Amino acid sequence: MDNTPLQYGKHLLCSLEAAGQLSCADDQVSLGESLQPWFLGEKTVTLPWSSPQAFFWQRLCRAVSEAESTFFRFSLPPGSWPAELDDWRAPVWIFWTVVHFEAPRLVEEAVAFAVDDRRVGRVPLDILMNELDHLNADKFHVPEEAFEAVLSRLREDGPALLSERTAEVRAEMAATLATELERIRVYYESLLRNRAVTEETRFLLQERDQLVREHHRRLSPEGLRIHVRVQFGAVLTRKDA
Repeated sequence: MDNTPLQYGKHLLCSLEAAGQLSCADDQVSLGESLQPWFLGEKTVTLPWSSPQAFFWQRLCRAVSEAESTFFRFSLPPGSWPAELDDWRAPVWIFWTVVHFEAPRLVEEAVAFAVDDRRVGRVPLDILMNELDHLNADKFHVPEEAFEAVLSRLREDGPALLSERTAEVRAEMAATLATELERIRVYYESLLRNRAVTEETRFLLQERDQLVREHHRRLSPEGLRIHVRVQFGAVLTRKDA
């Protein structure tokens, strides 16, 4: 399974199975009672490995991100602690998120964040994928205030961690805007060249100005909006912690 979104789906599947909310046999998933309402009441579904956007994966993410007020606590043997987290202090919160950049075309990218009691940072997307065989999973309820405090820190520090990619998207928007404005200028110059001022030319000028305003509205880098949606969260602790 090379497709990254499907890797996330597999990770969710393994985590929910470890927590006793579903069970897998070959390509069949038996859903627990708490998950069944999210799948139109179905008790058994077939895994759609062909598409990460399939109904099953969408509902699985929604069930975790919206219906559950719990996260998952994973402990690792000391020798299996991810090297990327060597200078992080357990417990470490891991968030798999989807970042939406509302540019002329919607840019959607997966980003993983880590949070401990000192800082917030980005981590590789496959931070736990290579450690699945070593994870000891225990589901536990996170106090609402603790959960909100961690999410607040993520919301506060997240934009700075995305600044490099945000600058790239804004630069792409600015380049596209400049290209489109030049096309508009050349096109209307060719139409208006050597024409006397008439009602028709006034209409063309108004049309040109309207197009310029619309392109600024759609393509101006200052208008970029960014949304971060948390799809999955885990709390990672050392076995001896």
